[in-house]
Amino acid sequence: MDENDNSEMKKVTEKLSMLAHRTNAAIVILHHARKKKRSEYAISMSQHDSVGAGVLNRLVGCMIGIEKKAGDNGQDIFTVRSLQSWLQGFSTFSYTLEDETDEAGREWVRMKIDLTPAFDKNAKDHIKHIIMENYADGKSFTRQDIMNLTGLSHTSVSQVLKVMVGSGELSASGSTRNKTFCIPFNVEDDFLN
Repeated sequence: MDENDNSEMKKVTEKLSMLAHRTNAAIVILHHARKKKRSEYAISMSQHDSVGAGVLNRLVGCMIGIEKKAGDNGQDIFTVRSLQSWLQGFSTFSYTLEDETDEAGREWVRMKIDLTPAFDKNAKDHIKHIIMENYADGKSFTRQDIMNLTGLSHTSVSQVLKVMVGSGELSASGSTRNKTFCIPFNVEDDFLN
């Protein structure tokens, strides 16, 4: 079965949906994301990073992204966020995995979950987190929306949004007073590949 063929994947998702309804069960499809380009490493994951048939994006109940980043102490931190959902979304959370051994020599892995992950205190990281938390689905937003959500000043938000537009992390449209921003949709990756 070709994961890039919409007609084949539609049959699969329809069968799985029917099975889920009949058995009152949740079905999880594990799927990979496309590999980021070097210039995209600093950009948080969005629904546009999923690969394969576009029908998966349209027909799944929710799409969850898990990103791995190194923490301050070198330990991997996994951040989990809702990228798209037909259901009520959930707040971003993170977890770490730690190898542990008891006195008897038994080994296991402990998963520590942080429901309120701490983000760096600088304005850019805070704004990026707010944008991913509220606008990862491609909805547009204004400078005032970000100011209301972050509590940051007009100048701080304007400077960060300008840098993010310049680096390609955001796209902007409109004039100064009614300018809107959104996470750009990478046409080349989604339609040409």
